[in-house]
Amino acid sequence: MHSRNLRWFAPLLLLLLAARPSGVDFDLSVAAFEIGPDRALLWTHVVPAAPMSAVPLLAEISTDASFERGVRRTGAVARSAHDFTVRATVGHLEPSTRYHYRFRSVGPASRTSPVGTFVTAPLPDEVAPLRFVISGDSNLGYTRPRNLDFYVLSAAAEEDADVFVYFGDTIYADSGVLPGGAHAVTLAEYRAVHRMTRADPHLQRLLSSTGTYTGWDDHEVRNDYAGETIEPERFAAGAQAFFEYLPLRRRVLGRDFRTHRTVRWGRDVEFFLVDGRQFRSAEQFCNETLPDGPSGPDTLFAPFSLDDEIAAVLLPPSLFEAAAGLLLPNDPECIEQRLADPDRTLLGREQLEELKRNLLASNATFKIIVNNTPISTLLFSPYDRWEGYLAERQELLDFIAEHLDPRRTLVLTTDFHTNLALQRDELTEVIVGPIGQSTFGSAVLGLLPPDLAPQGPLVLTFLQAILDRANGTGSVKGSEPDAFSYAVVDVFRDDTDEPRLRLTVRGDTSYAEGANDPARVRDLFTVEMP
Repeated sequence: MHSRNLRWFAPLLLLLLAARPSGVDFDLSVAAFEIGPDRALLWTHVVPAAPMSAVPLLAEISTDASFERGVRRTGAVARSAHDFTVRATVGHLEPSTRYHYRFRSVGPASRTSPVGTFVTAPLPDEVAPLRFVISGDSNLGYTRPRNLDFYVLSAAAEEDADVFVYFGDTIYADSGVLPGGAHAVTLAEYRAVHRMTRADPHLQRLLSSTGTYTGWDDHEVRNDYAGETIEPERFAAGAQAFFEYLPLRRRVLGRDFRTHRTVRWGRDVEFFLVDGRQFRSAEQFCNETLPDGPSGPDTLFAPFSLDDEIAAVLLPPSLFEAAAGLLLPNDPECIEQRLADPDRTLLGREQLEELKRNLLASNATFKIIVNNTPISTLLFSPYDRWEGYLAERQELLDFIAEHLDPRRTLVLTTDFHTNLALQRDELTEVIVGPIGQSTFGSAVLGLLPPDLAPQGPLVLTFLQAILDRANGTGSVKGSEPDAFSYAVVDVFRDDTDEPRLRLTVRGDTSYAEGANDPARVRDLFTVEMP
């Protein structure tokens, strides 16, 4: 709604509400989502001062940080039916322009929210630089008992980024943070975990300082869930809470809770955000006859022959014998019949075909696929990743190899709680994170028997060597398995007008000390494309 329309709207609203209490607390700051060249979705959450079912607000937006001139206003309502979250869509914005925004309650006890800011996207044919940050895996169930918080995000907020890609495990609904250590099952419980997570001041700072694109993985509902098997009521509750607190357009093409989409940022970048949960087939396992199950605590790899073939090459016989106890038996029959079953899907056939069409249609210089779980070969506990859906993984990799430029195709992934850059023949994948969760490095070291514990750093180096061989010798371009972290990505034109992409993973390897100090964040490694 434009200011001219408020000539009748605002006075009427004031008359209707003059006799009602209007005091509110904007307890979770503000955020802006789904930024385009001409629109954005503004968000906040309120706590009413008195019981009521709806709280009217005004959203104000301006290119003037002081809001003294050029202010546009639109009405918005915080409703109890949506846990008093607010989403206000503003349109008719100018591309490549910085805006400032805030919310105000309406009535005699008016309150004003904190101020947020974002930059609108450039037009698709405009050559414009882009800086964005990406991470995921923010788990209060891990950080709170250790007196940690999401402090690396304050360092990310200092990057002066145009965009924050907050993707995957944005909450851990199943981490026992609810009273009594309960896991979220109901809508009220999912909402409560979102509120607790969004109370983190560092997350609030980053969300209010840039525009955000977001997407889910599993812990927004339940660990390792598949759309084929999750209870519909539980999925609907988790999905509704996600869309209330990290809003997208809820209904697209006649369907609710669609998170897969594309986002264009000028001439050189297009994001392809995928949903690797909602449409996936049930997880399948191999080596199920082992006493501890398919991925028991005393094993590292399953169920491929590749891991021990590589280990036999890399390790002298004595060390290979010592490592054998950490390797699961090969299970080729299970791989063929289950993991490589062509009828199983991770994205769902409809989404996969749409992704292919969108990749083919895009003329962006860099195509950036934002992905739930790693697509590269990691071997370690493979069932929940693309390695557990081998036929579809190969189909997508073959498609990318045939139709896209591998020097300008980037896959960005969270989920695995490690920082790893792999340049494969088909694409470059960078896995980043966590914001606050147990790391891959600490998990591996925790599996080692006491007599091997002093060799922990050597074990991690050995694993890196295995991953390098598994994805093509020389594929590992950077690795840090034990840090709270994020990546900052710059897309720019060099002095010869050649498009370039530079990605730097930044993080804190001393997180376990509990300092919560953004100043400890440092560069971990850098990858450049092409």
